[in-house]
Amino acid sequence: MGIAAVAGGGGGDESDAEVSSEPDEPGTDEQEEASDVTAPDAAVEDEDAPGATEAPAEENDPEVVAEESVDEPPVEESPDLADGSRDRPFSFDSELALTWDSFGDADGSVWNTTVGTPRDITAEVLAENEFNSPPPDGIIYLGFDVAMTLISADKEPLSPGFNFSWEVNGGSSASVYDSTTIETESFGCGVVTDSFDDFSEALIGGTLAGSVCIPVPAADAADPGTQVVMSFIGSDRLSFGGGGLPNPAPAPVPSAGDSGVGDGGSDSGSIGLPFVFGSSHDVTFESFGDADQSVWNITVAAPRSIDDVVSAENQFNEPPPDGTVFAGFDVSMTLVSATTEPLSPGFNFSWEILGGASAGVYDSFTLATGCGVTPSAFGDFDEVLIGGTLTGTVCIPIPVDDLTDPGSKVALNFLDGTRIAFGS
Repeated sequence: MGIAAVAGGGGGDESDAEVSSEPDEPGTDEQEEASDVTAPDAAVEDEDAPGATEAPAEENDPEVVAEESVDEPPVEESPDLADGSRDRPFSFDSELALTWDSFGDADGSVWNTTVGTPRDITAEVLAENEFNSPPPDGIIYLGFDVAMTLISADKEPLSPGFNFSWEVNGGSSASVYDSTTIETESFGCGVVTDSFDDFSEALIGGTLAGSVCIPVPAADAADPGTQVVMSFIGSDRLSFGGGGLPNPAPAPVPSAGDSGVGDGGSDSGSIGLPFVFGSSHDVTFESFGDADQSVWNITVAAPRSIDDVVSAENQFNEPPPDGTVFAGFDVSMTLVSATTEPLSPGFNFSWEILGGASAGVYDSFTLATGCGVTPSAFGDFDEVLIGGTLTGTVCIPIPVDDLTDPGSKVALNFLDGTRIAFGS
């Protein structure tokens, strides 16, 4: 039985949340009641008709026999569910599936979403960074944890992006706050631990998680009527609050790499059908400026751990964060043709690793501030003439489990969102 709340499409403060379920089967209570009423009337008409003879109901009326012999159990009503409106908000700390009625690639995407109970994180924020300033008098930094798992989409990877913004509806003040409504010296809360990144991307089956912080009056933070709101483009709002009705059910989570979205068929190099690690392929840049329509022959090797190499390269290099590894892969790019030379890859694309285990998308700064000084680093801004080759190693911090997962891929992410992928 599929249940989903649908956001978007206009509607002011109240959401257009929809709850769908399996259609009613024939033989509902209403139909049965109608049958019980109609059958006796028909019998009376038959009695008045010319030539009609009376017969015992139990011998001639199969419907009556059925009613006497079958004791049908009562049909239970479905439980009343939250719909995301201000009066019927979704519950904090309870996962549910949301289908986005939005725009672009995100339209129709389904995300299992959990919003945690808001709490005062002022002390945590001030301890996180020495340049974070305390909130104004009477104001606290209100934080809430968010987890969003991408269930389905027409295109992957996908990020929340500009599709919605986070707000707080004050239960005491009856005011609406976003991260910049109340002026602070830190332009919001400042640097927040494990901040939720609206522009991080996930593959289907992948989860985006983090904390959102919004300055609010202390009286609102203590009020049980205060709600967290996802404010979508088009003025639709989905509200989350404490207590109340149960949420619709979350959707089953597909296994990472099993979505089939992005399968390129014969168009090898897509996420679904990547070029094989170690093989060479001509790639035409659909880009801008001098690099547009240039052709590069590209080879990408499989990622490997280069933790020890990075550590030995420079005494100031930091180790990777717990649970992550410095994944290095060797790259070779030969300029085959171009209208202008010399030429460099430059800003035309960025390197990524698409995690096979985590279904996450990682660039050099997703999980850490890069890898530090890397030996034989690939130079994106080095130039070559036609026939010249650029070589080097690219390093990206990724979760440990993704390093050995056969579904992990290396991608060139171009400015228009096109990705060329290499994999096993």
